[in-house]
This record gives sequence, structure tokens and C-alpha cells, in this order.
Amino acid sequence: MKIFKLRVSDNQCFELTKEIFETETNLQAPWYNQSSGKEKHYAVCPACNNSTQIVYLYNPSKTPYAKHFLGVSVGEQNIGTLKYCPYYSNKPSLKPENKRNKEDEISIEIKRLLIENFDRVIYFINKTIGIRLPYNTDKLIRILETYKSSRGWMYVGANLINIPWVFLYQCRSQSLAGMVINKAEIKEAIIQYDKDITFNNYNQLIYPEGRFSNINLCFIAHKQSIENDELNETILLKITGDNDIEIYKEIIEFDHSYFINLINSTNNDYRKNELIQLAKDVLN
Repeated sequence: MKIFKLRVSDNQCFELTKEIFETETNLQAPWYNQSSGKEKHYAVCPACNNSTQIVYLYNPSKTPYAKHFLGVSVGEQNIGTLKYCPYYSNKPSLKPENKRNKEDEISIEIKRLLIENFDRVIYFINKTIGIRLPYNTDKLIRILETYKSSRGWMYVGANLINIPWVFLYQCRSQSLAGMVINKAEIKEAIIQYDKDITFNNYNQLIYPEGRFSNINLCFIAHKQSIENDELNETILLKITGDNDIEIYKEIIEFDHSYFINLINSTNNDYRKNELIQLAKDVLN
């Protein structure tokens, strides 16, 4: 992997370069370790909180990367959570029904981060996907209850850096009614599907009087791959109409850095405490 963090308790992670690693660690223990007589370098995996070893940090002809190494206590030493890490080569297949064997430290932390950042997750989804989840409290509660029913935080593909996308994946199919459609391409596809559908000033669907069209949103086909020691994750956004007619689809690429930076922002001016409380009430 080409990212790292310093402590299990940290949410912030960094690109792995010699300069950044030196700056963030100040060349101090436990990240710099001389106990074996040869200096070694350690950090924490941002996705599963287990210990990692930095390879090639000071090799000018090689690109540094981190690999899981449970022999040190810089991070966790938990084989149970390691096997669900996207950077782990023998992780299970990503079927939506595949869940962890039990609620472990990472799944508990995933749920905690979702609850404490639920307002930011809604903002993030709107900004990156172009769809704002419903303002209506009852509809939001139903979405959260679906996630709770599916035990989305225990999905084998869930980790600490892909929380918004897995939330959408595990919320199953949801009606677009009440959602705000800010992406022009999605609006155009819906109008092309049914020219009688319009949008109000808030970009919400307006159905013709006396007629309702069953337009639903789901996220499917979650994929993870490692290329050049970097994690790539995608999911397929799919909108369907009556009789499951396909209206729109788009492959969504995960921007892990954007999400990590958002939940580590110190700007609390626009936090929505009522959304955080709503998530607490449903998921706790």
C-alpha cells in the first residue's frame, strides 16, 4: 500500500513518501525501530488498523510501500480484521450478503465513524455522486434502518476508508422520490425515460398529476483491486424504472483521500447535529 497512518486512533492518513513519512514521524520511535540492529520502519494500515512495515523507504531506486506486518505493536495485531482488509491478498469475495464472522473492532469503528460523521457522509455523497439523500426525516430513517437490517458495517468489503460507498451499497434499493438530483446527466436520463417527469426548484422529482413512476436507485458490483500497491475501488450506480427498465448507470470510483480529509476537517461551521443524532438513534 502507498498510504499510512501513525496511530490506531488516527483517522488521518498520508501518502507514503520518504519526505512525508519523515515529516509526520519526526524520525521517532515506534515508527523508526533499531531493536534488531538494523533500522526498520513501521506504521498503521488506514483500512484495517493493523501494523505495517515500510519497505524501501531509503532505497533511491525503489518506490516505498507498506505491507502488513503483525510482529510489532505500532498498530493492531489482529488476524481476524486483517483478512477483511482490501490490501490483504486472501480477502473473501465481495458479495453484498457476505459478512464478517462476528462484530470485530473494525466493524464497530466503521459504525462509530458513520454515526459521528453522518452529516458529512450525506454531504460527501451529494458532492461526489450528485444525489442528495432525502431531507425528509422519515425517509432518512428508513434508509438507516435498511443499513442496520443488512448490518452494513459487517460487510466483508467495508473498511475505515470506504464508509460512504459501502453505506450506499448496503442500503439496497431506495426510491428516488424525495432525493435531490443535482447531476445534470441523471436528470436528463430520467426525463428521457419519461418526458412527463419534471423537477422542482430543489431538483426533486415531480411526477405527472395522478400518475406515479417507480424510479429506484441502487449501488451494485462493488470491486476492489490493488494496482502498483495502490487500492482502487469502484461501485456501479444504477437507476431503474418500472419493470426494472434501466434508466441510468455509472461506475463510481472511490476517492478515499477526499473522504478522509473531510472527516478530519476542523471546520465545524456547517455540521448538522440533528443528522448525527438521527444516525445515533437508529444505529445504536
